Amino acid sequence: MIIFVYDFDDTLFATSYFTENPTSKSTLLGNSISSLLSTSSKYGKVYIITNATSDWPEFAFRLYLTDSTDVILDNVSIVSTHDGFKNGDISTWKTNAFNETLKVHFQDGNKHQLISFGDNPHDHSAALSIREKYPNVLVKSVLMGMRPTLTELLHQHVMLYGKIESIVDIEDHLDLVMIKPEVNHRPVCQCNQDSDSDTDSEPHPD
Repeated sequence: MIIFVYDFDDTLFATSYFTENPTSKSTLLGNSISSLLSTSSKYGKVYIITNATSDWPEFAFRLYLTDSTDVILDNVSIVSTHDGFKNGDISTWKTNAFNETLKVHFQDGNKHQLISFGDNPHDHSAALSIREKYPNVLVKSVLMGMRPTLTELLHQHVMLYGKIESIVDIEDHLDLVMIKPEVNHRPVCQCNQDSDSDTDSEPHPD
């Protein structure tokens, strides 16, 4: 089984950008999020695990996006760390949520994949905790750029959309780090993995 976990703020949704530009709206971001989630759901189960409250994603979509709101959350489970996972300091909340939420999928001993997308080291640590606890799970972590602009996040989404199939097909653990680009350049991925597969590249334009 393949499990996808997306962080919400500044991973799927441009929270930092809209906080600074509260009157802005975007159609492109809505379409981009919908494409990512629907494509991921074709391969497996999709979660959004967030440090925000569980109603924030849908509220944010309706407030700041102008299209695709009705289809974005189809087949997606939203888990908030506020719902019983805030034990210890904030650095452990995601790890608590990952372990409690995903154990139902991984504790059977069969071979599975966890593919995790986030912008914070806490997201990466949560994914690694699954790797340490469940040797039967291939863990593939993608660490995205922090506090992206709307344009930067859209470029990151384009890259992810083009690489989902390749990430699924890699038969090894995987760490990808998106390097924030210089002005007028798109992000690139720095790959750290145990296998020899080549996944470092710039995204092709649409």
